[in-house]
Amino acid sequence: HIFYLICKHREQLHKYGFNNIESYLILKNSDYRYNIDEFNDLDKLLEILGQFNFSTEEIDAIFYKLRLILELLNCNCKKKLIEELGKIQFILDKLDIDLQELIDCLTTKVFITQSEKIVKPLDNNEIEVQIKSYAEDLYESLFSNIIEKISAKLGSSNDQYMGILDIFGFEVFEDNGFEQLCINYTNEVLQQIFNEYIFKSEQIEYEKENLNWKFIDYEHNDELIKTFNSNLSLFSIINEQ
Repeated sequence: HIFYLICKHREQLHKYGFNNIESYLILKNSDYRYNIDEFNDLDKLLEILGQFNFSTEEIDAIFYKLRLILELLNCNCKKKLIEELGKIQFILDKLDIDLQELIDCLTTKVFITQSEKIVKPLDNNEIEVQIKSYAEDLYESLFSNIIEKISAKLGSSNDQYMGILDIFGFEVFEDNGFEQLCINYTNEVLQQIFNEYIFKSEQIEYEKENLNWKFIDYEHNDELIKTFNSNLSLFSIINEQ
């Protein structure tokens, strides 16, 4: 959702350079989604981050990392990478990332032998894969840090917590993309966990205790999950490609 919000409020986010990102706005044909109320108030997001003890520097780092991710995903060769990263040197400085080290990381592969270090230049296809992997890792780290920060705040102010398991969170849109597929797949995994712990495990306990109860039959979704995620599955084929 943060990317839709950035698209809608990029003029307000000019501090991070989001006012000039037309070249990689892959969402520009999805204007109808901008009407969602959730994306209308950037100040509300900043207020919420403040309530969870995010400092100004931490909020800045979030947006700088998002800008870096968008810039990286607009590159598919070494020349383009050097050109685009050179334009955002100030962002790399803010994130304490060395420009040359990042370029080397994304355009070469290093082999260490007993006697020497071999540096192999990557071709454009390999560079593109390397960039996407780096951007994915950067985003995952960013996401995890935000979750940890929120959890720490909740844990310090509450002696109780509520866990929410959304087992019917399916959404069907006119255009259903890869992201929504991942969301629906995640809900299927949650449904499997729910089946495992609520139906299967509980009924095993009933049997152990010789309780008089009527067995509850339920629909398994194991085969469906296996179709999407196993050694030879839809996700594994997508990852390989």
